[in-house]
Amino acid sequence: IRQVGGQWVTVDWVVESPQDVRDIQESDSLKRKLDWAQLIVTSGFADSWASADLAPAAQARELLRPEQLPRGLQDIRSKTSDSSDMWLDPALWLDPEVAQELAQKIAVALGNRDVAHAAQFTANAAAFNTALQHLMQGQSARFAAAKQKKFLVVRPAWSALAQPLGLQEIAVLDGRIRGLTDAQAHRIRQTAAAQPTNLLVIDSALPPELSEDLAQRT
Repeated sequence: IRQVGGQWVTVDWVVESPQDVRDIQESDSLKRKLDWAQLIVTSGFADSWASADLAPAAQARELLRPEQLPRGLQDIRSKTSDSSDMWLDPALWLDPEVAQELAQKIAVALGNRDVAHAAQFTANAAAFNTALQHLMQGQSARFAAAKQKKFLVVRPAWSALAQPLGLQEIAVLDGRIRGLTDAQAHRIRQTAAAQPTNLLVIDSALPPELSEDLAQRT
């Protein structure tokens, strides 16, 4: 939003690193942020917090959801065609094409609220999309030799970015991870052997002690 809106917008967020957006709890502080915001952009997960207290008319005016964009819908259909329920919550904003669609939608939404700077918002969105396209071209070349490679994750998260790069995310667990049980550790080892892959990507949102436990036991 900031890259599109530039100096004419004030941007806040509901998740502080390393918190995972799926673990957001409704609170008075969160409600105050939502009441203050003129535009809310979600991540593509099941972000129920974003619309819990918004009337339907307000949701249509103020809420941009990646899963409602053409590319986002395409991503969801490709995930739900898989037999695993773990694919139901992809982080769609990580898909470069979704990010480009979002930039354009954000420019339109901001322009509707600030007509005087609408042309600048449109130009900023175009510049962002061009920069993202160049970035992905470089990353595609970097990962060319790794196409079709598989990697494990504890929770589904990276598939929207992995797929454009030719990589395959294998989600082992689902739901919030508070501590690694013996059964979960066994499931991770078992999945790694079955795929096969020896690469486990750990989300930075995981507590350090849990990341260390994963490294030692899997």
